[in-house]
Amino acid sequence: MTLPPAHYIAPGDARAERRILLVSPAYPPCAEVGALRWEKITDVAAERGWGLDVITGAAGPLDRIDERRLLTLPAGTRVWTIPMPVPMLQRVERGVVAMVAPLRRRKRAAASEGATREGGNGATMTAAMPGALPLPSPDGATAPVSAMMRNMRAASYFTAWLEWGEAVVELARELAREHRPAVVASSGPPHMTHEAARRVAHAIGRRLAIDLRDPWFVSEAEPDELRGTTWRRRSAAYEARACADASLVVVNTESCAELMRERYPQFASKVTTVMNGADDEVRAFSDTSGDTFDIVHTGNVYGGRDPRPLFRGIARFLERAGDAAGAVRVRFVGAQRYEGVPLEDMARESGLGDRFSCTPPMTRPEALRLSGRAAVNVVLQQDWTHSIPSKVFEYMQFPAWILALAQPGDAISQLLGGSTSPPLSPQDTDAIADFLATRFERWSRGERDAPFNADGRFDRKRQAGRLLDALEALA
Repeated sequence: MTLPPAHYIAPGDARAERRILLVSPAYPPCAEVGALRWEKITDVAAERGWGLDVITGAAGPLDRIDERRLLTLPAGTRVWTIPMPVPMLQRVERGVVAMVAPLRRRKRAAASEGATREGGNGATMTAAMPGALPLPSPDGATAPVSAMMRNMRAASYFTAWLEWGEAVVELARELAREHRPAVVASSGPPHMTHEAARRVAHAIGRRLAIDLRDPWFVSEAEPDELRGTTWRRRSAAYEARACADASLVVVNTESCAELMRERYPQFASKVTTVMNGADDEVRAFSDTSGDTFDIVHTGNVYGGRDPRPLFRGIARFLERAGDAAGAVRVRFVGAQRYEGVPLEDMARESGLGDRFSCTPPMTRPEALRLSGRAAVNVVLQQDWTHSIPSKVFEYMQFPAWILALAQPGDAISQLLGGSTSPPLSPQDTDAIADFLATRFERWSRGERDAPFNADGRFDRKRQAGRLLDALEALA
C-alpha cells in the first residue's frame, strides 16, 4: 500500500519535524462538541513546534460535519479519513425498518382517524445504532429476547470497530514509513478508538497516550440498545488493555482521575488530568447591554438532564417576582425534547407560559452570542458524574451567573464549588428560586459578577500545555 491522498492538508509554511499521530473520530471535519478539544490542542502544539497527522472518519452517522472547520487548522496539519464500516446486524435491521416503515405509517394514519392509541414500550433508538429496531420491553417473558438482541448488537458493534482499526493500522504504517511520529495519541469516545491506536503504537514502535474525554467503562456510558454482558465484558477488557499498554492516560476531570487510579492502582502514575479549558476568543461574545433577564441553556438534554426541576424552580421564582417577571426569558437552544416529550409542553405544564422558547441547534458562534447576552447560563444535572460539559468552560468566560444543578461530589461540583454560584441540588426547588431571585435583584441594579475564569486559571492554553509537556516527556 502506498500512502493515500490526505483528506486535507492545511496550507502554509510548516517546518514541524516532531509529529503526533492522532487517532480520533472527534476531529474536524466532525463538528460535534468533542472535536473542539483536539482542534484547539493542535493550535497550541503548532506554537510549540509540533505537527499533527490525524486519522479520523469514524464519526457516527448522526454527527454533524463541517468542512469549514478544517480551514483554521495550523499549517502542515494533515487529516486522513477512513469511513466506519456499518455492522452487519445494523444493515439487516435497517433493511427491516425500511420494509416495515410504510406499514407503520399506514397504521398511525388509521389510528389518528379516531382510535385511541395506547402507550408503547418506550423503546428508543440512539446514535450508536441508528436504524435499529425497537426492542421489546425487558419485562416478563420478553426479557431474554431483549438481552439476546442487545448482546448481538454489541458483538456486531465491536466487530465493526475492529475492522476500522485494521484499516487505521495499515494507513499508520504508511505514514510511519514516510515520517515516523514521535508519539501516538487517541481521543474518545468512541472509546474503541483507543484499541485502534494501541495497535498502531505496537505496529510502528511508538509510545501511546490515550485521552478519555469521558469515562470508558462505567454503567452510565452504556448505550441502551447495546447494554448487556457483552458490552460490559468487552469494554472492561479493552479499557484494561489500553491502560496497560499506554504510557499516558489522560482524563479531563479530577473525578475521573480518582476513578481510574482506584480502578488501576498499578497504573496510577500514568493518569493525568487535562481539562477542556476556556478559550480566549469566547470573551468577545460578552454583551451586558440587554434589557431582559435571559436564562439560557445551550446543547442537548439527555443522560439524565431532565429540565423539569429547573422549570419548577423558575416558575416559583416568577411567582415571587410578580410584575417584574415580565423581564424574564427562558431560552433553550439545541434541544426540542427530553425522553420524547416536547420541552415546550414541559415548560407550559411547569407554569413558564410564553416566557419559554426553544430553538433547533445553531452554530457555535450563534450559541456563544446567546450565552454572552444571558444573565444566567444553566448547567443541568446529568448521569455522568465524572464529566464536565464543555459549555461550562464557555460560560465561565462571561460576567453571567452560572446556575448549575449537580450532586455533591461530582465533577461539576468539584469545579464550581468555590465559585460565587456553587451548584444546587436539582431536588431543591426553593434553592433554585432563591438563586434566581437574588441574581434578578442584582441584575436589576446593573450588577454582575466577574467571570469565573477572570484570572485565567482555566484557560485552554494552560490545559493544553500540560498535555504537551507530558507528550514531550514521552517523546
